[in-house]
Amino acid sequence: MSSIVTKRCLYLLFALSGFSGLIYESIWSRYLTLFLGHAAYAQALVLVIFMGGLAIGAWLVSRYTHQLGNLLLCYAVIEGTIGLFGLVFNPVFQFVFSVSFGNIIPALGDPVFVYIYKIIIASLLILPQSLLLGATFPLMSGGFIRKFPGLPGQSISILYFLNSFGAAIGLLFSAFYLVGKLGLPGTIFAAGIVNIVIAILVYVLVKAPAPLVNTTPATILLSRPGMFLAISFFTGMASFIYEISWIRMLSMVLGTSTYSFELMLSAFIIGLAMGGYLIRKRIDHLQDPIMFVAFVQILMGLFAILTIFLYGYSFELMAFFMSALGKTEQAYILFSLFSHGIALMIMLPATICAGMTLPLFTCILLKQGQGEKSIGQIYSSNTIGAIAGVLFTVFVGMPMLGTKGSVLSGAVIDISLGMVLLWIYSTSIKIRYQGHIAAAVAIILIITVIGFEFNTKVLASGVFRHGIAQLDDKTEILFHQDGKTASVTVSEWDNKTVTIMTNGKPDAAITMASGSPPSIDEATMTLLGALPLSVYPKARTIANIGMGSGLTTHTVLAMPGVERIDTIEIEAAIVKGAEYFIPKTGRVFNDPRSYIQIDDARTYFSIHQSRYDIIISEPSNPWVSGVSSLFTTEFYQLIRSHLNQNGLLAQWIHIYELNTELLISILKAISLNFPYYSIYFADDGDLILLASVDNPVNIPDYSIFESADMKNQLATVHIHNLEDMRFRFLGDQNLFNPFINQSKIDTNSDYYPVLDLRAEKSRFLQENVSELLNLRLSSPPILDILYDNPGFRTENLSRTDYFPDQHAEEALKIYDYFSQKVFDKAIISSIASLNFLRSAAITCDMEYNQTVWTDSFYIILSKTIGLLTRKQLDEILVAITPQCEVKPGLELQYHWLNLFKSFNAQNDTETIAALVELLDTTTEVTLEQQKFLYITLLTMFVKTGDHVKASLLWNQYMKSLFIDVDSIPMEIQILLAVIEDRK
Repeated sequence: MSSIVTKRCLYLLFALSGFSGLIYESIWSRYLTLFLGHAAYAQALVLVIFMGGLAIGAWLVSRYTHQLGNLLLCYAVIEGTIGLFGLVFNPVFQFVFSVSFGNIIPALGDPVFVYIYKIIIASLLILPQSLLLGATFPLMSGGFIRKFPGLPGQSISILYFLNSFGAAIGLLFSAFYLVGKLGLPGTIFAAGIVNIVIAILVYVLVKAPAPLVNTTPATILLSRPGMFLAISFFTGMASFIYEISWIRMLSMVLGTSTYSFELMLSAFIIGLAMGGYLIRKRIDHLQDPIMFVAFVQILMGLFAILTIFLYGYSFELMAFFMSALGKTEQAYILFSLFSHGIALMIMLPATICAGMTLPLFTCILLKQGQGEKSIGQIYSSNTIGAIAGVLFTVFVGMPMLGTKGSVLSGAVIDISLGMVLLWIYSTSIKIRYQGHIAAAVAIILIITVIGFEFNTKVLASGVFRHGIAQLDDKTEILFHQDGKTASVTVSEWDNKTVTIMTNGKPDAAITMASGSPPSIDEATMTLLGALPLSVYPKARTIANIGMGSGLTTHTVLAMPGVERIDTIEIEAAIVKGAEYFIPKTGRVFNDPRSYIQIDDARTYFSIHQSRYDIIISEPSNPWVSGVSSLFTTEFYQLIRSHLNQNGLLAQWIHIYELNTELLISILKAISLNFPYYSIYFADDGDLILLASVDNPVNIPDYSIFESADMKNQLATVHIHNLEDMRFRFLGDQNLFNPFINQSKIDTNSDYYPVLDLRAEKSRFLQENVSELLNLRLSSPPILDILYDNPGFRTENLSRTDYFPDQHAEEALKIYDYFSQKVFDKAIISSIASLNFLRSAAITCDMEYNQTVWTDSFYIILSKTIGLLTRKQLDEILVAITPQCEVKPGLELQYHWLNLFKSFNAQNDTETIAALVELLDTTTEVTLEQQKFLYITLLTMFVKTGDHVKASLLWNQYMKSLFIDVDSIPMEIQILLAVIEDRK
């Protein structure tokens, strides 16, 4: 094989090595998120361990490279070993995870010991592979230079470019394809196979050893060669300060999904790769490489400062893209590409400079005559600096300096490095010019520090969701802090509504102004606290996952019987921001029964081994990176083990920005661990699921209103009595299990993260599962038929226009009309139908315009049946029934009347007969009325257990009404699943 072919093959294989290497880092982050907790912590620690391993591996190679005969053969062995580790990583991790959380962590108890233990185990899990990965670059570079001794700087630059570019491709391919197809276990296994193939092919190519020759005679004499290792350290530190800071900054623009993180990280790596590529032809021919690298350092710092000014424009760009894009599959692809483009716009100039530095530093030491060891030394020192940059940014920069201050600190490091190099080494530039450069840079820094601040109204805009680049003039920013895991903002709109946001995404809103209607969020947060207590009023100990505004915890503490509630929140800045909701959430902070725990939920439960009567879970939306792990079957298994006997899980699930399949994947995860559950809706966008291991979930109990504080709290969201709560019931496991079991969507799990992979796309497409509410809020009254529980009817439902009360408001006003009570005619859209029916009943004239009568009757039937009490419906029935004999030709009208009467009397046999009689006269029944009658009959068959007839009804008659399968309403899909399950 010719040397050119061998060279190109080695180039390709090293690109593949980078491809698999970043797959490891990406997948390790996902695995260690499960072990360590919040994704931000896991990503930071994986970076530290990963980079630490690279540094140690490179350093070890630098120490012993001169003793190795065939570096490329050693490289092949290393690649093969990495591959073997990849093949066994998943089973090893699952064993360690099970033993750690099941036995060791509970035994340790003390959070400090647990934290140390987790770091040690996380290091043991990925450090060996990281050490090996660190050895690959110096081994390949050294071996390559031995085999092809000409132009060593160019060889290193090209290898660095290809390895980095392959890493960027591997990162994106893993995130956008492999994990979805293979899950975490399959993806890391595939990466292992790639490494083994690389090892075999390299072995075939380089079985004969290359001679050890001095290919780089000393051409530069340095008085302080060790300084370049220090400079390499600090430039690595600055680069990773930028990386962490930019990712936090761009999270406000692109969102905080896993995909957004991977796009940002890949943009950073692409910049490094381009730096290596652009310097490849010049690096061996530079007359003064030290001066060149000095200016590269200064430029890198200046470009980093420029990102602070460009950052504001990135919001406007995203707003433009969002306004131009529709909500389609193709638009989502464009959204991802535009997001990547914005990340490249911010990162590319500075990262190109960063990508030049490592090859330049290596080449300078090679030319000094330091030999092959300089490759590993520079790589190692640069990587150790990267670790320092990660630690500084996460634990010092973000909490103390914020994103702007962190970026500036990195810029100061880079510019200082460049100035030091110019001052000490340059002979071709006069001192006075160095002073001018220093003065100009100082002025730029001063202007940036003093004269420029990020506009927090822009930062908190959530532009990636709604395409609005800045909050409006009515909004005032009350609080903003860059926390360890997220940037938290609290805003107030029009002096009324206060909202807390995480990375630009609203997490909770409360109307603070007295006399103003509550926000939609308030009903959800209040019910999350009250609903489980209404089902389990004897609960004494409660845990609440997720602080938000604090309203849920505040609501729980309204019950005097509660002895303790632990509110578990990962980000301390959220707790600080929640103080702006006082006095609406005052009990969170001043009630002695309230305990705020700053910790990850999984870690907290495993350490403390506490058991609770109720565990409430209200994390952020699952498209946010790391949050979907709080909706997995493994997490619910953990929750289950921390509930007392008869304990309850109260799980918040949003149905906006979510599709049916993803909802089912969550319900599958819950149902696998909780045999009994009930689902309620809080408003038109949120569900509350109550789940139990031991017993069917009870219906809400009146004792919840015996507490004056709780009664007052519920009244703030228009819940004044038991019926207001029971009305929100949507069904239990008997209704939903057949439906979810029929779906082919995978259960959301830690290792096959369905939700994490698909939720961001669903968010972008603005999908929703609001039709689920049709089970309660539309006709026919499916739940009323199936559950036959008068407690779910609206006997005392509060009469307001607040969701969902307005769905029963018109039914109550129709009752008022026929019971001769005072009412507001303007509110009743069907007033003409009411007048017509009353007139026809009084005159006993049903022949006149029979179609109008039937249509009017159907309106009244569909708007009241299943909502009003049986007594109220009887009064309406009496008012619209003519007191005269049935005349020929009026059979259809009396069939409708019989249906109303038999249904209200709960006479199943007569109801079915009336439905059949009406359906036999299809020529006189509209399509809408047919659908109503068929769905009612189908539901009656389900209720009476006649699933054979139900199946025949669907196949022979109903299916033709729903030609397009996708148009079948969800309530019918649920009924069909029950029928199929029970046939």
